[in-house]
Amino acid sequence: MTKSNQWTFGRIILLSAAFFNFVIIAIWLVVYYDQYEKIETVVKGLWAAILAILGFLGYKTVNKKVSLAEMIGTPPLNILIILTLLLNLAASAVIILWDFKIYTLSISAPDLPDGTDVTIICKNIDTLQVTQKAGDVWQFRLKKGDYALQVLAKGYKSQKLTAHISWPLENKIILKEFSAQSGFFDIRYQPASIPLSLEFKNDSGVVLQQQIQNGSNVLQLEQGSYSLVLTANGYQSVQVPVKIISMDTAHYMVNLKKIDTSGLLEIKSRPADMKIYIDSRYSGFDTPHSFRLTPAVYRIELKKKRSDNFGFYMLKNVQVRATKKVKIDTTLNAMELCKLTLFPQDNNALYYIDDSENAIGHVSGPKTVFVFPGEHRFLKKIDGQIYYSEIINVTTGSNNVIEF
Repeated sequence: MTKSNQWTFGRIILLSAAFFNFVIIAIWLVVYYDQYEKIETVVKGLWAAILAILGFLGYKTVNKKVSLAEMIGTPPLNILIILTLLLNLAASAVIILWDFKIYTLSISAPDLPDGTDVTIICKNIDTLQVTQKAGDVWQFRLKKGDYALQVLAKGYKSQKLTAHISWPLENKIILKEFSAQSGFFDIRYQPASIPLSLEFKNDSGVVLQQQIQNGSNVLQLEQGSYSLVLTANGYQSVQVPVKIISMDTAHYMVNLKKIDTSGLLEIKSRPADMKIYIDSRYSGFDTPHSFRLTPAVYRIELKKKRSDNFGFYMLKNVQVRATKKVKIDTTLNAMELCKLTLFPQDNNALYYIDDSENAIGHVSGPKTVFVFPGEHRFLKKIDGQIYYSEIINVTTGSNNVIEF
């Protein structure tokens, strides 16, 4: 081999070695950038080997007075350089497969909603703890062996599993059966004597229906947001939002309101300030006034006396219906009151007409009073106790007499 050919061959060998080393380094840095420190260590080793070879060649050249081109061109050395290059490439492959231990572990959790925060902890390696979003596939490069993994998904019970890495190919783990962590709902209500129905709903529909009583109960629910509907017979339904937090207790207190089935009775009169009687009893109110009454038929009387034995009077039966409004709006003319003669039989008794407040007092002989037509209740009391009671129907133009 001529000297020119020897130099050409030597340059090709050295440049090829340098080129392939740079290519391998570039591939490592792109594919395995997370292993930068290890790559740096290996690269230093490779360049140290190349420098050692160059140093050896330089030493031989100086001692034997042989040019570098001649030294490289001799058969033993060029074979040695070629073998070194091949060993360099082979070492790179071995390092990729064995020294870096590229065992890929893939973990996925298709049952979790996308976006759920998931933390994976490998208990064999202190530094392996990652948090990512559900919907992704998490990949780890681990050495051969067994690993204890703990998976923490936000809002779900943690999972513990074992991963066995035995071959430098992909190992897959699919996480399933995630169960949401639960919290508690403490409800108290009034009146406590009635049974109460609870219905919890979320985006997927009704998740729990339960009837409780005695005024309180504690329920266990999965973590999440719910719409709670409370119902009880005769009471207004209540709908409230409920948020259940893992291992926490949500408290709720409600005072149930009865369903208002009453009707409205509105009474006006001319003249005003007429006493209003409902079913023969004074209501305690004068016109104008409005009443909330349960559905029924009521006997309504309006009364107002004047000082001249005349007065104003109206009697009307009114049907009150649930949630409906009934009006009485009347104009009355003065009428002569009915004459009623009382003949008491006990001078020591007290006598009353219609109400205990309307006392006639002690009556020692016949007494005439003027009343409105219609029914009146007369009472006889002795020492504060009712001794006699009677309902009298008084009519206009009749001789109305009552003996006590």
